[in-house]
Amino acid sequence: MDPMNWLADRRRLPLLAVPLAGLILIASLSRCGSKGSPGAEDQGAVPGPGATAASGAPSSDAQDRIRLPALAGSWYPAEPIELENQLGLYLDRTGRVETRERVLALIAPHAGHVFSGQAAAYAYQALAGRDVRRVIVLGVSHAFPLRGAALPDATHFKTPLGLIPVDTRALAALSGSPLFAVRPEVHEREHSIEIQLPFVQKVLPEGYAIVPVLFGVLKGEEYAAAAAALRKLVDDKTVIVASSDFMHYGERFNYRPFSKDVPRGIAAFDRKSIDRILSRDPKGFLAAQKQTGNTVCGETPIAVLLNALPERARGSLLRYYRSGDITGEWEGSVSYASILFTDGSAPGEPAVAVSGSEAETREADMLGPEEQRQLVTLARDTVDAFVNKGIVPDPRVLANTVKKGLLKTRGVFVTLRRQRELRGCIGSIVGAAPLYQGVIENAVNASANDRRFPPVQPAELSEVSVEVSVLGPLRAVSGPDQILVGWHGVLLTKGDRQAVFLPQVPLEFGWTRDQMLSQLSRKAGLEEDGWRSGATYQVFEAQIIPEGI
Repeated sequence: MDPMNWLADRRRLPLLAVPLAGLILIASLSRCGSKGSPGAEDQGAVPGPGATAASGAPSSDAQDRIRLPALAGSWYPAEPIELENQLGLYLDRTGRVETRERVLALIAPHAGHVFSGQAAAYAYQALAGRDVRRVIVLGVSHAFPLRGAALPDATHFKTPLGLIPVDTRALAALSGSPLFAVRPEVHEREHSIEIQLPFVQKVLPEGYAIVPVLFGVLKGEEYAAAAAALRKLVDDKTVIVASSDFMHYGERFNYRPFSKDVPRGIAAFDRKSIDRILSRDPKGFLAAQKQTGNTVCGETPIAVLLNALPERARGSLLRYYRSGDITGEWEGSVSYASILFTDGSAPGEPAVAVSGSEAETREADMLGPEEQRQLVTLARDTVDAFVNKGIVPDPRVLANTVKKGLLKTRGVFVTLRRQRELRGCIGSIVGAAPLYQGVIENAVNASANDRRFPPVQPAELSEVSVEVSVLGPLRAVSGPDQILVGWHGVLLTKGDRQAVFLPQVPLEFGWTRDQMLSQLSRKAGLEEDGWRSGATYQVFEAQIIPEGI
């Protein structure tokens, strides 16, 4: 297949620029249906899941008070069918998360679904189909200064998938603690709880209610006190979800503890925090946070969760990656982890096994760290040698020195950027030669034969960065609803017209799926809406390897 360029123009928008929707309104409605309808009321001292408001609850208003979504249409799809399909694709990619033990708690990320949805899917797959009647969702207040914890004054939270009842009696019980106060304004624009709810709706059968709690600053023994209040709500049909991303690296987050070998540094800092979490060590976790300054935004919900877990709880890390792994951009990278806690009262049994997933096949086929470094170094050396001296490395000389993974025949693109602006990008979707040879060829082509740009000059090289994208196999999909933005590269074909985008392209421009396909249509020489009829689609995934990895 002929080499194909991947960007239609040179514009670049800020990475991770996902706008918030407008203000949330609290609507007053009556007789509204709900996918997660309340369960039977518990007559004991602890309010049962789905119990209705009683005296002392956050509000005595008999009408429904609905917290409307703030993120639909920006952080995740606003159309119910599109959202259902997207969630289904994320969950299908995880395979089956197996555990014979009862699920006690999850830690799941809360960025836009195109970035963190795949990580979250691993956690929620473990809940799929279980008999859960109460979900306590612990979020963090990002924009509203807060001491203690804020409770909503709502009877339901709404997403495009429908209404979710709030366990108002549970909120009433929490509001009796001095650490918890009814602060609906804190919930109005906060994303850390809302982003979890479509997954909850997707995996749980009807009959559950949620207990949404947003945390601000806690000190000293307040972590244990907050956990003690939550433990009174926990029974064998209750699950706690702590909502958190992990490291936020880069100047935009005012956090750059290292500037070299950034991917390794991020992973090392996150691993230190995650190890303490898996050990159920809240004090050790907070100490590690203080030592490294790691920008784990849900530090407080995680510490409260760890205090609330029983001694028998067993933790398992299901998935970890960084936005830089998706986009190849490490300045402004955010980390995502999916962690599961189960009831470990049956000694010797493995808590979790992830099996039967496409992810296992993909990961087995990915290049290891040394192979990645050798490949991107080869691309860099080729660019420098060709631009400076017109010399191209001889593949025959390299054949006996490259690592095993570079001998595979794979599609590969080489991307050049000058001061983060595109300077050239050429590659082949289907490999016709060993990977290392494809990198040499495409490094030369990106330097000199990208028709959108003049050839790279020697004086530019100090400002030019190199990135390699190693492609997985192409596979046909039935339509646009099977495309995961940010994960799938897309080859669009209509008649004799064809165009391709690498997976990272829509993320760099902040495009939705429809916007991406409109741009892809333009690139193919079609009308902007040409993708809507008569087009076929093939998708692929890519391992993105930047310099400095």
